[in-house]
Amino acid sequence: MKSYKVLRTHIHNEGIIIKKKTFKREEFLKVANTIDTNIYFIESGSVRVFFIENLEEHTLYFGHNNSIITALDSFLSNRKTVLEIQALKKTKINILKKINALKKMY
Repeated sequence: MKSYKVLRTHIHNEGIIIKKKTFKREEFLKVANTIDTNIYFIESGSVRVFFIENLEEHTLYFGHNNSIITALDSFLSNRKTVLEIQALKKTKINILKKINALKKMY
């Protein structure tokens, strides 16, 4: 938890958070078959990351207060994701674009 807070503070101080957004219960942060190069910092609330195969939903993991999530397959490859990210309840998110983070690192 402490490392998350240090990272969050550093990102805020560097000004690389591009957007803050609140999602309603069951609203999607990300849908399948789209490219997603965002990192999502969950300020409050919770989300699930899942995919659909043969009409069945398969949840991979959950994100809660003070956690970081992304559609990792798309984030790393810059290709369309099979993953979906959905708010399980009202969720406040800080969004960081990969390109902004890379510019600050190099």
